[in-house]
Amino acid sequence: MVALHAAGSGLGFAPRLTVSFRRARRNEIEVGIEINIQSQTQSDRPANSLSWLNRTPYPRYRPDNKIMENNDKTTLVIALTGGVASGKTTVSDRFGELGAPVVDTDVIAREVVAKRSGGLAGIVAEFGPEMLTSEGTLDRPALRRKIFDEPGARTRLEDILHPRIAEESRRQLAGLEAPYSILVVPLLFESGLFSDADRVLVVDVPESVQIERLMKRDESTREQADAMLAAQASRDQRLAKADDVIENTGTLAELNARVEELDRRYRDLSTKQ
Repeated sequence: MVALHAAGSGLGFAPRLTVSFRRARRNEIEVGIEINIQSQTQSDRPANSLSWLNRTPYPRYRPDNKIMENNDKTTLVIALTGGVASGKTTVSDRFGELGAPVVDTDVIAREVVAKRSGGLAGIVAEFGPEMLTSEGTLDRPALRRKIFDEPGARTRLEDILHPRIAEESRRQLAGLEAPYSILVVPLLFESGLFSDADRVLVVDVPESVQIERLMKRDESTREQADAMLAAQASRDQRLAKADDVIENTGTLAELNARVEELDRRYRDLSTKQ
């Protein structure tokens, strides 16, 4: 299931793959991933633009089961999510300033389709060389059109990207030795990815605030902003699954105070694992 939305010139992909941690205490949590795809200009491609593909494993990649089933988690994992334009980045940055490791699946999602990556090779093998720009990078507008226009393309893309995103996220989490860590997963409820994170933290704002911010930040029309919200889980659905909530409608000082309160709480909870 990929949840697609236009965020500026971007797309969001919410994977359905489940990643196992030490224990599953919240099987009902559904979390997704957002990939923001920046627009690029398509031009004629040089004849050698595909020469690297023969050296890259693709497609239908599946991570090593030993990696996915690694039970050596040494940190309390807090899945941080929220609707579009809710302020997730501001919150995760503040947690980072307080010393919490931050694993951002949005960043990882961009890395797995970088130039000469296995993820990009898989996309080209599945959908054709027209997915590349003349520089050998992902032609994101072409991929967006493919996903919207071709039945089944969305699922085929998930098969290529989501295991890679999950594996790298899992690898980063497994290597952490900290009281708690923040796992940023922009979309909720569209999949079961990271469904056994220890806690879910939702950054919450009213839908009217989301729309106002989107129209200002991305210069979106009201119709475009409404479509972005419609592509995601509702506010009520997010709040129903949350262990903790940050209401981001006040001042930055109030937001920081709430993050600091949760920092103390998570550090205390980590001693009781």
